[in-house]
Amino acid sequence: MINKLFFQPDDGWTGDPIPFFNEEDGRFYLFYLHDQRRTPRTAYKTSWNLAVSSDLVNWEDMGTVLFPGESTDVDLCCYTGSVIRGKDGIYHMFYTAQNPDSPRYCISGKPVQYIVHAVSTDLLHWEKHLESAFTSPAANYEPFDWRDPHVFLDPDTGQYCMLLAARRKNSSFRKGGLTLICRSDNLSAWSAPEPFYSPEMFYTHECPDIFYFNGWWYLLFSTFTQRFATHYRMSRSLNGPWLIPDQDTFDARGLYAVKTAACRNRRFCFGWIPTKENNSDFGHWQWGGTLAVHELIQDQDGTLHVKMPEEYLEVCTKEKCLPRPHLVPDGSAADGRNILLSAQETRYLMFTDMPKRGILTLDLLPSEHILDFGLFLHADRSAENGYYFRFEPLHNRVVYDYWPRNPLTSEQHRLNGDIPFQSGFERWLSTSNLSYLHLEVICYETLMVLYVNGKTALSVRIGAPQDYWGFFATRGTLRVQNIMWHKF
Repeated sequence: MINKLFFQPDDGWTGDPIPFFNEEDGRFYLFYLHDQRRTPRTAYKTSWNLAVSSDLVNWEDMGTVLFPGESTDVDLCCYTGSVIRGKDGIYHMFYTAQNPDSPRYCISGKPVQYIVHAVSTDLLHWEKHLESAFTSPAANYEPFDWRDPHVFLDPDTGQYCMLLAARRKNSSFRKGGLTLICRSDNLSAWSAPEPFYSPEMFYTHECPDIFYFNGWWYLLFSTFTQRFATHYRMSRSLNGPWLIPDQDTFDARGLYAVKTAACRNRRFCFGWIPTKENNSDFGHWQWGGTLAVHELIQDQDGTLHVKMPEEYLEVCTKEKCLPRPHLVPDGSAADGRNILLSAQETRYLMFTDMPKRGILTLDLLPSEHILDFGLFLHADRSAENGYYFRFEPLHNRVVYDYWPRNPLTSEQHRLNGDIPFQSGFERWLSTSNLSYLHLEVICYETLMVLYVNGKTALSVRIGAPQDYWGFFATRGTLRVQNIMWHKF
C-alpha cells in the first residue's frame, strides 16, 4: 500500500488517468498510462496499469493490467480510453492502439490510431479483441488523430455512446479538432461517427469525458493549443447547445488530461502534474508525471469549481506551534499564528523549517489598495530564490512565479528582459473582492497545489525545495491569520 496524496508508481510515471468507481466494493480503480521512458520517444509502448484506493490517500499498486502488444500487433502502444460496466454485467474497456514500428499500421510512415475493445469480469484480467479494432472513415477524419474513446450510456435512449478525439481532414492545423460520437446497442457494432462538439478552436480534443450532474451535462476535453489545459462545457441537454463558462478550466498548465469519476454524491477529477527535464525549473515540460486529484463542486448557476478533497486534512496532524520568524521587517509584527506585514515597497516576512510534506492553511486579509501580495515557499535565506503565489488585485488573478525565472548566466535573460510570471500559470479569481482569501497549500516534496476559497486550484512542480517560507506585500498592509501547518 502506497500512502501518497500524489500517486506515482515506483518504476515509472503516471500518464493519462482513466478513473472508474466500482460500486461493488466502494473503491476507485485508477487505470493510467504507465510510461517508463526507456527511449527518447514520448509515451512509447505504454501499458495500462492500475492503482486502487478507497480514500484517495492510500493507493494499492496493482501493476500492469493491459500489456502492450507484440511488434506485429496493432497495439504496440496502448493509450487513453475508458471503462464501463455493461448491461451484461461485464466490464468493457475501450482504448487507443498505435504501432509506429510496423508499416502495416502506418500511412506514409505515420502511425494510424485505432480503437480496441477488451473485456473483464474482475477489472484486473482483460481479454483483448484485436479483431474488432477500427480507425476513422478515410473520407472525413484523420486516421492519425482518432483516439481516447469515452463510452457512456445515454439515459434517454438506452444506447451506448462513444466520444472520440478527432480531427477533420484537410482542416486548419489550429482549429481542426472536434469531438465525435458513435452509438451502439451492444458495445460491439458502432454507428458511423457524427460531430458531437466542433467549436473550431483547438488542434484536437484529447481525453474527452462527459457526465450529468444536478440538471446539467458537462463535457470535458484537454488541449495543447492556445493553452495547455483541460476545458469543460455545459448544457441542459446531451444534444447541446454547449455553453462556455467564464473560466472553463479546472487548473492551469500544471495539470493535464483530467477525467472524472463519481463516488456516491461526490465527483472527483484526476489528472497528471508533468515532470520537467532533469528535474530542473529550466527544463522542458515532459509527458506524464504524477497523479493529482481535485474534488468538483457545482455553483447555483451550474458552473464547476474545484476544492481540495477533505480526506487530505484527515490524514494530517496539526503543528503545535509555528517557528519564530526568521525575518520581520520594520513596521510589521508576528504574534503566534497571526502576522501583520506593512510596506510601501515590497517587504518579506520569513519563517524557516519549511516542511517537505504538509498542508498550509491560512487566511489573507489585504488592505484595500494594496498593489500585490502573497506567499513564498521553498525559498533560500534571502528570499532571493524561491517559489511564489502572487495575488494581483488589479488583474483579479493569482499567478505562480519563481526566481530566477531563467538562468541568470544566459545572455537571453539580459537581452529579452523578464516575464511577469510563469507562462500558463495564472488563475482568474471569480470574486472581484479580494479582501478575504482562505488558502490551502499542499506541499509534497517537488509538488505544490494552491486552493483559493475552496473554488480555485493552481498546481505546480518545483525543481529545488529549500527551507524558508513566508509572506510578502507591496504598497499596502497584509494581515495573515490562523496560520497552521498540517503535516503528513
